[in-house]
Amino acid sequence: MPSLELAAALVTCLIFYAVYYNRLGKVRSFVAVAEAFLAGAVIAVALLLLSPHTSDRMEELTPVTQGFLLAALPEKLLGLLALSYMMVRDRDQMSVKNTIGYAILIGAGFSFVENIAYAWIYGSQIVYLRLFSSVSMHLTSMGIMGYLLGLGYIRKRKGWIFFIFAFLIPFLLHGIFDFSILTGDSWNYSIPLHILLPVFIVEAAISRAQTLPTRGDLESEGIWFEEWALLDRQKGYEKWILASTDQVHHSAPFFRLPPGAAKNILAILVLAMPVVVLIRPELIQLEVTISYSMYLALFVLLPASIGVSILTIGSVNPDFFKGRLIRIPIVLDWEVFEEGIPAPVNSGISYELSGASLYLRGNIEPGEDKQIQFRFDRIASPAVDFSTVEISGDRGRPGDGQLIRIDRETTGFHQFQRRYRIRRLLWGLFYFFHFPGSEGFRKLFIKPRTITQTRRTYEPGDIVFLEGDPARRFYLVEKGKVQILRDTGTGPVALSTVEEGEIFGEMALVHGEARSATAICMTETILSSALSDHLESLIEANPEFASTLIRTLVKRLIHSEEAFLEKLKSMEVEDKTQWLHKDDESDEGEQK
Repeated sequence: MPSLELAAALVTCLIFYAVYYNRLGKVRSFVAVAEAFLAGAVIAVALLLLSPHTSDRMEELTPVTQGFLLAALPEKLLGLLALSYMMVRDRDQMSVKNTIGYAILIGAGFSFVENIAYAWIYGSQIVYLRLFSSVSMHLTSMGIMGYLLGLGYIRKRKGWIFFIFAFLIPFLLHGIFDFSILTGDSWNYSIPLHILLPVFIVEAAISRAQTLPTRGDLESEGIWFEEWALLDRQKGYEKWILASTDQVHHSAPFFRLPPGAAKNILAILVLAMPVVVLIRPELIQLEVTISYSMYLALFVLLPASIGVSILTIGSVNPDFFKGRLIRIPIVLDWEVFEEGIPAPVNSGISYELSGASLYLRGNIEPGEDKQIQFRFDRIASPAVDFSTVEISGDRGRPGDGQLIRIDRETTGFHQFQRRYRIRRLLWGLFYFFHFPGSEGFRKLFIKPRTITQTRRTYEPGDIVFLEGDPARRFYLVEKGKVQILRDTGTGPVALSTVEEGEIFGEMALVHGEARSATAICMTETILSSALSDHLESLIEANPEFASTLIRTLVKRLIHSEEAFLEKLKSMEVEDKTQWLHKDDESDEGEQK
């Protein structure tokens, strides 16, 4: 076999890996890189040594058997074993990104040996026919395996599911690809799809992997991966809610302009090949006879798909996965009860109930003999035991809230959680597809506690706003008490006291005027606030809040009137007392 074909087989594999190397960064040491590449080569050699035992019966086998059982099954099974060994060996420093890098290297080593073997057995020209097809398929299918295997490794619960899919999905992609080639005819036109789809999946997986922690990071912070993902989703939920109120009009886009000038130039050169072939087909001289559909697939569709694939690499924005707007939050209200106290000692909301861990938005004080109860859409869960999770390291608390782990073995809680998940799925489908009545579901996540996302802690005596200040925000008391005062000219009058779970400052927003009273914190207080536009969204989307707001306004007006009447009465009594005192003084003067 000429050295040119050998070099072409090697260089093509290295070029594909080099393109991904810029996205993945350095994968451990050079020795580790070489080891992964050689592992793929050894797998290919082992399968080639076994091939004589099956070649005699190849003509009797269907394309399905050849593509799935003889090609995809042994390669992906051995690849999974090799990758698992490397992952366990480097478990302390292993990340999902490194697992993808190892997997792509194994695919590159396998492609290199396989192309050489095909050139040796079937002729050197077959190398060039395979450069545009099999190399990309091997690398991307293994990259998908690396991503799923890495996810399964860093998870605390149900990691075995990802191990199964780490084999199953690449196996199916590889098997369908080989089946399309072996079947021929119209199936040849589907080959570009088999190349582009895995490339896009791997690109999205690499972008997501750049935001994921290592197992060592999780252990140092003292949390599970599921809890890390839960904390990571909180900002996404908040953005989702604000976006649903039309207050957020932009976020990180899913696609971006692909970086890397050299990579883009390579993609353009590859894309130029189909154009040249269509204009000057005589430039392609083949020593073998192939069908016209295969000719178009190999020299037009495949180069075009490879060019698009190279151009796609780096086009998925990693920032999209930071606080992404994907899941619909169906908000749960929670209350903490302490033994011997009938009323809840703490309350707040949570954006999801998906596992054994929850992130509670609100204030919760640690202590023994406490249980928590959840409610959504008038459905209540049984009270369950829970424990708080202290997060160490640089992460700390992601905002103001508390991560907890609950005891899901309490009778009836699994049933409650299933009902929540089913309704969340159905309501999400109704909302996203805009079925009739879907706007009514907005009240499930547009609530005072979800809209007021700017939080601040106040000390006793701190002034929230003064009478006469411009009104831009309204406030929710998450902890503490706030007193509302109005100046009557002769001194302040206490109009009302706002306690935990209540809102204030909304009256000026409704009237569109300046503040008509002063708000002063009576104790250490935590307030969350939102702009006036959010109040309009609350009123429009949540009828229950609108009715509560009307009752609150009426109550405060009555209370203000009563306070003023009391003030007037006290002033009248004071004036009468002063008049009587003066009258007594005048009588004493006359007697003297």
